[in-house]
Amino acid sequence: WRIRKWRRTSDAILCLLPFEEEWFRSRGVRAHFVGHPVLSEPIDDAVRARAAAFGAGSPRLLLLPGSRSSEVRANMARMLAVFRRVSAGRPELAGLVMAANEGLVPLVRDAARGSPWPANLQVAHGDAEAAIAWCDCALNVSGTVSLDLTHQRRPMVAVYWTGPVKVAGGNVMLSMRDRLLPNIVAGRRIVPEFIPYAGSIGPVVRALTPLLDDPALRARTARDLDAVARRFEGHDPGRESAEIVLEMLAKKR
Repeated sequence: WRIRKWRRTSDAILCLLPFEEEWFRSRGVRAHFVGHPVLSEPIDDAVRARAAAFGAGSPRLLLLPGSRSSEVRANMARMLAVFRRVSAGRPELAGLVMAANEGLVPLVRDAARGSPWPANLQVAHGDAEAAIAWCDCALNVSGTVSLDLTHQRRPMVAVYWTGPVKVAGGNVMLSMRDRLLPNIVAGRRIVPEFIPYAGSIGPVVRALTPLLDDPALRARTARDLDAVARRFEGHDPGRESAEIVLEMLAKKR
């Protein structure tokens, strides 16, 4: 119904992802790929300077448990369990949890559930850009943050823990194998993903371990992410969107 409605108007859809334009146009809907705001801004020296403040370590693992309190509650405790597991046998590993805002920091800390917080795991808030610049790889929830990581070509493992019923429902509603944005744009799985996921931490640990231990694998994944990021190059979402809107308004006068 929505597609038929769009066909009857002179309006257009502004697309943030490169494959969307062709999908809509093949169905008779005017569409324009304008790029994505996350991938349109360069990473400057100030970001790298802020990243240096998080300190040294090797490898450096970033945990991104989500921007909403419900996401932090669902994912942080299991992410912490993964971090504890991969820290074993890696005495130089350094970790950082980046909370989306200061209000989420207590929820992040609560994930320890009374156990001592790992000495090699910092908690910060509000500067995901610098945290991504700091890390070698990330364990993150799905969503736009995967494009933030792609922007800086940082390898990742994506997971979104939920209940078995929601996993079953998601598998019914979502027919495609890959649900993470970098994989969808790439047209193949370049990033390990568990979305949605109701299982144990074991498979997530096994997916993350090679990225921590193999610089060549990280470099290979970074090249794959670079190819994804380059599909957004040459676009200025704000300017292009404004130009299309002004053109449409002029035609309606």
